[in-house]
Amino acid sequence: MKIQGQHGRTLIELMVVITISLIITATVAVIFLSVNRTSRYSSELSGIDDSGRVAMYFIGNAIRQAGYAEIISRDVTIGAIGQNSRANTLLANSLHLAGCRNRSFDASELGKAAPVCPATAGTDFDALMVSYQGDNVVAPVQTEPTDCLGNNPVARDLPSGHVGRNVTLNRPMIQNFYFVDTANGVNTLMCRAGNAAARALIPNIAQFRVYYGFDDARFNAGANPPVATTPSGDEQFTPAAAQSYVDADFLNSQTNRIDAWDHVVSVYVCIVIRSTPGTGGLTTGTSTQFARCPDTGAEVTGALILVNNPDGGVYRTYTQIFTVRSRATPNPRSFAPV
Repeated sequence: MKIQGQHGRTLIELMVVITISLIITATVAVIFLSVNRTSRYSSELSGIDDSGRVAMYFIGNAIRQAGYAEIISRDVTIGAIGQNSRANTLLANSLHLAGCRNRSFDASELGKAAPVCPATAGTDFDALMVSYQGDNVVAPVQTEPTDCLGNNPVARDLPSGHVGRNVTLNRPMIQNFYFVDTANGVNTLMCRAGNAAARALIPNIAQFRVYYGFDDARFNAGANPPVATTPSGDEQFTPAAAQSYVDADFLNSQTNRIDAWDHVVSVYVCIVIRSTPGTGGLTTGTSTQFARCPDTGAEVTGALILVNNPDGGVYRTYTQIFTVRSRATPNPRSFAPV
């Protein structure tokens, strides 16, 4: 019987097959990793975007209401710009805004009319306090506004020496403190309000900076605010406006601190949010850039400064200027141009 010859693969053929297989495997792996990274990047970016918009909405909404208070008195004297009206509002002895540079308010400052910052810096993040009347004292009450934790306004004592009419109850006030908690290595934007407990709002904060639009002209003029002349020759007070942006240290260092904060007419908020810790490698590291928050008030009015990505994570910067409505001019047309 004739035995058939056996045929196998040569070493060269095996090496060619293995090489082709490795190339295909490597190509598939690269495509998979790229698609996976793109998917993770999109997911992180979407989460950051939602967080940033939510944070700006809640902080901005509070800033716009800062300083609101009823004028309830039998002897209010309101001049052309309400020079004497503040003393008789229900926010008379309180700051409508306050802030700290590179530090946070202590929990013991909650509920104080004019909270102060700690003596020494504790973090690389700013802090912001916003206060306003949360409901009407004179009927009808609204029972709608709540603080940043969803609590009803807290009853505070009436200002000392207040001579209001029909005011027999304490004033319902809202006071929100926004700051960054650095515990456990996760920088989290927090809010503390009607009680000593704070609640997390947004995690993974890379920067939180706050600057204040300061009405230098009115502040420096004191009792003689600047005036403008109308076409008919009459003099009218010029509207409040920010001549510069300053940080909390500048305002807190003024001799009349409450008066200085009273001349804040807008607030610039900057938040940089990073992707979830452990998700580095979503970008190509230092080849990508993001905008950092301003380091000084002077930088607020300039272009945002780009910096290199330090770790390959996803960074997103949110900035906005919010008008403090209680300090803004309701109808600029009523004033002649300077």
